Amino acid sequence: MGSVMIGLGICVGNVVAPGYIKTSFPNNIGLMTGIFAVAMNLTAAFASGFSLRLGNGLALDGEVPGCLGSVGDRIDYCCFFDQLRGQKNVIPEQKKQVQTGIGHIFKSRLAWYISIFMGIQSLVYYSLISWLPKVLVDYGMAAKDTGWLLFLIQIAMIPIMFVGPIIAHRMKDQRLMAVAVAVGMLGSILIFFLYKLDGIYVAAILLGLSNGLSFSLSILFFFLRAKSTANAIKISGMAQSVGYLIAAFGPPIFGKLHEIDPSWNYSFYFLAASIVLLLLTGIKAAENKFVEES
Repeated sequence: MGSVMIGLGICVGNVVAPGYIKTSFPNNIGLMTGIFAVAMNLTAAFASGFSLRLGNGLALDGEVPGCLGSVGDRIDYCCFFDQLRGQKNVIPEQKKQVQTGIGHIFKSRLAWYISIFMGIQSLVYYSLISWLPKVLVDYGMAAKDTGWLLFLIQIAMIPIMFVGPIIAHRMKDQRLMAVAVAVGMLGSILIFFLYKLDGIYVAAILLGLSNGLSFSLSILFFFLRAKSTANAIKISGMAQSVGYLIAAFGPPIFGKLHEIDPSWNYSFYFLAASIVLLLLTGIKAAENKFVEES
């Protein structure tokens, strides 16, 4: 039950945050998208890395992660209610915007392009994060060293997550960035596939850069392809629901293909095909258009 409640809270927060940014920071969407993306990943990394160590050090076992989450919740609540006090004058306007339904979003091709782009970039990331340690061990790397490679991927993601949306927001459209994401991902996959451990650190950095950019670009699309806050929230809701549903199939398919082909070749073919679809949908999602209002 606790896991369900946490999941629902994360879901609501992720969906409504883009609408809040579009309303409160209309002139700094690129900057705030970068801060939002970096904050999500950086705080999650710190929580994962320190919670168990704190628990062991304080002899609290599994209680510390819950305590840290509780402290984080209190901070969230304080920030949220503080913003509510400053937003009283805009509530009537927001009510007018959200009176329309969400059904029209699912009829929009552009919204589907954004959702599929969001899903495939997450699929590639989750597949590799889940299985890359096993792949590297099969390639001959010591198991204790695989964690450092995942750490390198995470570190490489952070700068581009911050800078990428700022640059993308100033562009007429983001098709060039969508191409760069696909090329970077495909390049990293090819290095893993062709050179194995010989080019492993180059592949890790390239993967981190391309996936960091793809994640922040996905979030930026929620703002740039909506004229209103209400539509930004609806696009966010659809893209994250459909996107993470797509992404959930990545790790099991990647692993199942390894059962068919122990060399991991089929698994990497699967990711390469997914990245081609990512490129096609990314180019469409990056066009300078808007999802129509209902």
